[in-house]
Amino acid sequence: MGKNMVPFAIVIGIVILTAIFFIIKTPQPAPGQGIVVPPQACADKTMSYVNTNLVQPGTAATFVSIEEIRDMYEIQSSYQSKNISLYATKDCKILFPNAITLDTPQTATGQGIVVPPQVCADKTMSYVNTNLVQPGSAVTFVSMEETSGMYEIKTSYQSKTISLYATKDCTILFPNAITLDTPLPTPAVTQAPKKSSRPVVDLFVMSFCPYGVQAETAIRPVVDLLGSKADIKIHYITTINGTTVQSVKSLHGLSEAQEDLRQLCIMKASPSLYWNYLNLFNTQCYPVWQNATQLASCQKNVTATLKIPDIDTCASGPEGLALLKADELEAKKYSASASPTLLINGVKYSGTRTPEAFKSAICTSFETAPAECMTILSSSSSAAGSGGAC
Repeated sequence: MGKNMVPFAIVIGIVILTAIFFIIKTPQPAPGQGIVVPPQACADKTMSYVNTNLVQPGTAATFVSIEEIRDMYEIQSSYQSKNISLYATKDCKILFPNAITLDTPQTATGQGIVVPPQVCADKTMSYVNTNLVQPGSAVTFVSMEETSGMYEIKTSYQSKTISLYATKDCTILFPNAITLDTPLPTPAVTQAPKKSSRPVVDLFVMSFCPYGVQAETAIRPVVDLLGSKADIKIHYITTINGTTVQSVKSLHGLSEAQEDLRQLCIMKASPSLYWNYLNLFNTQCYPVWQNATQLASCQKNVTATLKIPDIDTCASGPEGLALLKADELEAKKYSASASPTLLINGVKYSGTRTPEAFKSAICTSFETAPAECMTILSSSSSAAGSGGAC
């Protein structure tokens, strides 16, 4: 999510929240701590919730230990040979699967020093805007109150109201919250994976969509790991109404369509350089895509750095348009209108967007999974969030 985020979620196969700051339901307890649930009772409730709602079918997280830390319960658990820390309020109403350390803790247990509310709010907002949001954007402070023995900081980000939670000593930030008394919605039944000796993986994106960029970034380690065993390809979502580049309609405008064409031409002319270009473009150029001058300069620098042959003729002419038209037809074939849309052997993927989750889904689509599938990749998602789409 951010460059300094320390994930504490169930990390393999878990159904995590569907956006970077997604809250299942805003908690409604009265201000303050309220009733304190005994530690083991809270641990039992938490483990029951996790195993009912969060883990993969046929698997289970097991309880290890529980202790009080910063006026909360820290519940140590084990899932698929990994140690997982979960945090719950002492009234056992709110569960936090992710934790970010804002500062070096000063006390081992208990509440410790209580930081004044506005001071904690200022510290939290500074951390979030420095480390977690997309470049060029910012979260704004709305209000703050004490809830279940914690600070609930209401913020606004990209026209959405977001609740963050911090311990009252302001050393730990929780960007995601689950109300333990409210079960997660039952997920829709998804089609079973189709197996093949060499899975075909199609990722449909828009080159300037933040969620598409996130999915490209997440799938790159999978390409490095399984690229020789599976056919993994990026496709671009557009509508073509004529025979010129200007006739291409894309959600983020003509400049996005032009970049789609550039990337397709690089994919065709220099396939060995395509993923390196995508990595550099998404890191260096995507953040300035709304500034035409900076974007053009960045595109030129990236192609020069990678020594990519000239692709301007392809990207501005019938060759590139034919490549993009083929992607348009593929997107229509699979009704892939949202960026990103991932298909594995023609089956739509609906899980989380992390390298490990993508790898696991692809590996279940092999008739005989290769040894590379035993490699564990990262389970961290990027700042765009794990469930949004353009």
